[in-house]
Amino acid sequence: MTEKHQPIEPPKDRTLEDLGRNTLINLIEQIPFASLVTPTVDAAMPSKAREEEARWQRDVSAVVNTTVSRVEVIERFLAASITAHTYQKQAGKAGELSFFRGGMVSTLEKIGSGDATAKDTRTLARQLKESQRDVDEIIGDIELAMSKFVDGDPFKDRLHQAIYGKFGKLTIRERIASVTETDWRDLRARSLARALCEDIDKFNRSVVALAQEAADAHPMESSRTKG
Repeated sequence: MTEKHQPIEPPKDRTLEDLGRNTLINLIEQIPFASLVTPTVDAAMPSKAREEEARWQRDVSAVVNTTVSRVEVIERFLAASITAHTYQKQAGKAGELSFFRGGMVSTLEKIGSGDATAKDTRTLARQLKESQRDVDEIIGDIELAMSKFVDGDPFKDRLHQAIYGKFGKLTIRERIASVTETDWRDLRARSLARALCEDIDKFNRSVVALAQEAADAHPMESSRTKG
């Protein structure tokens, strides 16, 4: 077999080497019934030209097969890289949905502690309304990307849960709206606010996990981990 990166040598001219063999076979075939032994002679004295051609065909096949294998590996790598890039991009989008302290989280903590006033409830309603447009745009981008994922993709399912699940972004926002519609002095408002703070923490951790999963999905990252 041709060595790696070594050019394939074309079939060499073996005419002179086959001259004696071919002459013998021609003489035998001139004798009546002697042609029956021609296959035996042919097997005992194989043609150098045919051997050279067979060698060339083997070398060509080996190089072609190796090239095809490499192309397939490259194709798989590129496909995995593109998928991982898409995962990372959407995980980043999901990260933009995180709840940050200083915003609604701080207001909910105040309501949950019983230190809130009617003003805090109005502040929470305003914060919810002001963030609606950005949230809608981000989720719209994520939904568009998810529509291109194959069904059954685990990452797609987790991304879906991060938006619509029990501890998903939209689910939490709906429950925050319930707090704004409940009298701040009502114990139910405090209880719901405290529960929401816990759920928000779970949501934030889930998007961090998504980002890590997306990073681990990249073939280069996987190879470094295995190494």
